[in-house]
Amino acid sequence: MELKGALEDRTYKPSRSVCFFATRPKLREIFAADFRDRIVHHILVDYLERI
Repeated sequence: MELKGALEDRTYKPSRSVCFFATRPKLREIFAADFRDRIVHHILVDYLERI
């Protein structure tokens, strides 16, 4: 409900991503978004795909 309120009153700000390295199958840098930010991402993608 807190996230819903922040989105509705436009006070939502994304958190910092976590950066780490994966070595398999090859070395690569990965930026993982916070769980809350991933929820917002899915909401936005769903909304934008309708347009």
